[in-house]
Amino acid sequence: MLYRKLIIITILSVLIISCKKPTKYYILVNDATGLTKWTEVNANGVKIGELKKLGLRSDGKVWCLLYIDNQIKIPKGTKFYIEPSGLLGNKNIRVELINNDVYYLPNDTIATAEIIQRGLLESLTMDSTKRAQLDSLGGVMLESFVKIVETLAADSIKIDSAHSH
Repeated sequence: MLYRKLIIITILSVLIISCKKPTKYYILVNDATGLTKWTEVNANGVKIGELKKLGLRSDGKVWCLLYIDNQIKIPKGTKFYIEPSGLLGNKNIRVELINNDVYYLPNDTIATAEIIQRGLLESLTMDSTKRAQLDSLGGVMLESFVKIVETLAADSIKIDSAHSH
């Protein structure tokens, strides 16, 4: 009986130790559009945590409480990016871990996250400079296309003339 209790206690201890709570960190963002509770936090394409809570500070910034896998340490200097994750405006949080032997502590406010706008819907609202650059590129491509079509048409006429004689 004592042996059985010892085995049960050992198994429970291992389960409790392996099921540690995630580590909590905070990041700040200027705009939380598209972020929701359960938004994924990824590093190198692997989910390492999720967003648990959002709130507005008195200075207008939004604080985000992240739950990160307790085995992942966040080195100081790590960058956070808010990126599109689909066509509907949803976002994810990408973590760019750096090599550093100094780590943030649980509950630290880590950084202000940079917002990356690369999604389809975001491209519709791009600033006028980017739109002008794309229009310019589109114009160059259209000119090249017209020249190719004109050349093909001229060559086709030459071929037709050669066959008719």
